[in-house]
Amino acid sequence: MRKYYNKFFLFTIAVVIAINTSAQVKLPPKESENKAPAKQTTAPKQTNADPAEGKQVLKLTTNADCYLKIDGEDMGLVRVDEVKKVYLNKGAYIIKAISTGNKADVFNTEYNAQEINIQATYPIDLKSIIDQRLAIEEKNLKSEHERISKGRKMLEENKIKYESIVKKEKGFNSSETFVVFSDGTIISVYEFEYYYIKNGGRSNAKDSVLNYLNLLINFKLKVKEAYDQSIHKLQSVQNEFSSYKKQLLKPYTDLGLDSATVLKEIFFKALYSEYVDGVLLFELTDREVWSKAVKDENGRQSYYESNRDNYKDIPASSLNGQLTMDYQNYLENILIERIRKKYSYSLNYENYENYIKTKQY
Repeated sequence: MRKYYNKFFLFTIAVVIAINTSAQVKLPPKESENKAPAKQTTAPKQTNADPAEGKQVLKLTTNADCYLKIDGEDMGLVRVDEVKKVYLNKGAYIIKAISTGNKADVFNTEYNAQEINIQATYPIDLKSIIDQRLAIEEKNLKSEHERISKGRKMLEENKIKYESIVKKEKGFNSSETFVVFSDGTIISVYEFEYYYIKNGGRSNAKDSVLNYLNLLINFKLKVKEAYDQSIHKLQSVQNEFSSYKKQLLKPYTDLGLDSATVLKEIFFKALYSEYVDGVLLFELTDREVWSKAVKDENGRQSYYESNRDNYKDIPASSLNGQLTMDYQNYLENILIERIRKKYSYSLNYENYENYIKTKQY
C-alpha cells in the first residue's frame, strides 16, 4: 500500500510540474507583432537664413522685355517694369539678354562681381540695340525700294529701246508674211525688216531685198536643222544658253527685280531667242562646214583635184589656206542645197512686191 501511495504521490507531483511548465510557454508572436514601431519624423524646422549672405545682390533692369541668361543659365523673363534680383558669388559673369520680339536683338556683356554683401544695380540697354537694327532695316528698305525703282525704270527704257524687236516678235503671227515654211513657221514682213535694218539694209531695191531674204531663209533653215540634229541638247550648248540668260538677267536682278518678271517681257524673250538661234547656227556650221573642211583631208584633196586649174597661179605658201576656204564654201553650198530640199517653204510674192514698192528707207 505504501508503495502504491508513493507512486501516486510522485505521479501527482509530475502532473503539477507539467501544468506549471505549460503555463509558462508562450505561442510565437504574429508577424505584425515582429515589426518595430514606426519612427515618428518631423519636418525640419525652417531657417531664416539670408540668401544674400556672402553674395552680391545684383538688381537688373531692362528697357525692353527680354529673356535673361547668366553664364548660360536661364534666369527667366524680365519685363520693362520689373527689377530682377540675382545672387552672385564673387567673380566674373556673362550677362545675356535676348529680346522677346526678335531673337536677333541680343545684349551681351561681362559683369565682374568684385564685392560681396552689397547690392548693385545694372541696367540692360536692349532698346538701343533694337533701335539700331530697325534703323538699318529702314535704311535697307529705302535703298531696296530705290533699287527696285531703278530696275523698273531700266526695264521700261529697254522696252522702248528694243521696240523694233518687240514689233518683230509680235509680227511672227502677222498675216503680212514673206515666207511660210512647211512646219507652219513664218518670216513676217516685220521680222524681215528688223533683221534687214539691223544688218545694215537701207535699200528697197528688189535685188537687195531678195538677197537678204534668201540669207534669212538660209539662217532659219540652219536653225531648224540644228534642232533636228539635237545640237540644242548638247551639254556645252545648254551651259552656254544658261550662262547667257544669267548675263541678260543680271542687270535687272542686281536692281532687285524678280527674274520671272523680266523673263515675261517680249523684248527679253526675243533677245534670248536671237542668241539661242545664233549659237545653233554657229554649232551647225562648225560641224558641217568649218571644222569639217579642216579635218576632212580626203575630201579637201578630192576637191583640189577637181578644181586644180583654179590653183595653178596661187603660191605654194598660200595654197593650203585658200584651198581650205574654198572647200568651206563648197561644203556650205552643199549644206544649203540639202536643207532647202529637206524643209519646203513658199514665198508670198504679193507681200514681197508691195514691200518693195511702198517701203522707203
